[in-house]
Amino acid sequence: MQFEELTDTIKGKLYERIGNSFLFSYTLFFLTINWKFFYLVVLKKELKNIEDFLQDQSLEIYKPICYSLLYTIFMPIIVLISETYSEFIKTGTLFLRNFMRKNWQEHELSTIKEIENKYISKIQELESMLNLHTRDYQDLSDNILQWYRIDRNIPETTVVEFWSCNDNIIPGDVAINNNGVITRQISNKNQILGIIVYKPSSYSALIVKNGFITTDIINLAEKQNINKPGKYFLSTKSPSRLEYLAPELKGVFQIVGESFTDGSFKIEISSESR
Repeated sequence: MQFEELTDTIKGKLYERIGNSFLFSYTLFFLTINWKFFYLVVLKKELKNIEDFLQDQSLEIYKPICYSLLYTIFMPIIVLISETYSEFIKTGTLFLRNFMRKNWQEHELSTIKEIENKYISKIQELESMLNLHTRDYQDLSDNILQWYRIDRNIPETTVVEFWSCNDNIIPGDVAINNNGVITRQISNKNQILGIIVYKPSSYSALIVKNGFITTDIINLAEKQNINKPGKYFLSTKSPSRLEYLAPELKGVFQIVGESFTDGSFKIEISSESR
């Protein structure tokens, strides 16, 4: 608050006190100081007693005026100091509250940041481990594929792939892709991948995706009960089983491949309508 504003405020308070409460304060001080006289009047004493009192002790007129002037002059200053003090306390309380709130928020943000960094570090560690395991898995799958090709004398024209699978899959089943995992299913809209020829573990499998499956790789005729040459499609009744495409059958069929008299099977995945 500037000095001019302070003087204007004091002047305003003075005018207000003088205009509104000087007479009231004077009356109050007058009655208080001259209370004995009014006490006699209230008790309805005889006029002679009142005159004797006034001869001994006159009424105070100027003293109440002085007290009233002091009241009207200094009371605005006291009120102003009180209001300034109250405003100071209010401002100080607000500042302290904001300061504590800011420190608490900074502490909370710091704690959240620490927790976030901790989890980011943990996620990065898990990602690193996952990448390491993925590389190990890829190396292992490549080694198994290479070993299997050599062991079964599989030509390069035959496409063999390594996939994850359900544990109920067995060699000879038709491999159906269900969100990146091979499952046993009947004919539907899911992708046919090929024929499962080997399972190195309960949840992994090698499939022939394209090319010939000879009896050196797997005896598919025995696994799928194939008893005649011709085209075979994915069964609509038994999951991952093959059915012979007889000439009299009508409809839409998911062709898996064709069987030959020597026991081999050529993977040729297609759709055929009749």
